[in-house]
Amino acid sequence: MIENTKLIKTCNTTRRIVKGLRIFLYVVIAIFIVASVLMYLPAFREYTASIPVEDTLTNTEITYTRDEVLAKGTWAISAVAIGSVVMLLCERILGTVNTENTPFVAENVRRLKIMSVLMAVISVVPSWLAQIVSFILGDRNLLMEVELGMLMIALVIWCLALIFEYGVTLQQREDETL
Repeated sequence: MIENTKLIKTCNTTRRIVKGLRIFLYVVIAIFIVASVLMYLPAFREYTASIPVEDTLTNTEITYTRDEVLAKGTWAISAVAIGSVVMLLCERILGTVNTENTPFVAENVRRLKIMSVLMAVISVVPSWLAQIVSFILGDRNLLMEVELGMLMIALVIWCLALIFEYGVTLQQREDETL
């Protein structure tokens, strides 16, 4: 009886935490979308092109041209689009805790693997798109970058997916023995 009461309290606490995280994820997605759309508005480009930004590493002021703002906007929109899908997948994973009472379901393994691939894509595609836009706008210096931090996060999420896959197997075995 004591075990069941503890389990019920733990499940209820987890549900409250998941509900809060889901709301947080929706707010973050909304902020990302608004910020990336602002990057493409002509008024914003005019405004940002005339404001010097201080580089804290070199203590110098940098003024972005309209083309640079457009390239950064391209980076932001592509990163936000991919990041929003990752956030929604994360929200779905958290949602299964509420519906299934366990995170170890095959659908979550698939979602984690998709998240991993998308994080790997984020490490490459946004900066490459920004470089391509810069090239089209006249900057002939192509510098294709890979963000190693995002690539490492992608590898960690893939490992987490494999752990969840093992968890699904253990969950199925335990369900069969009961």
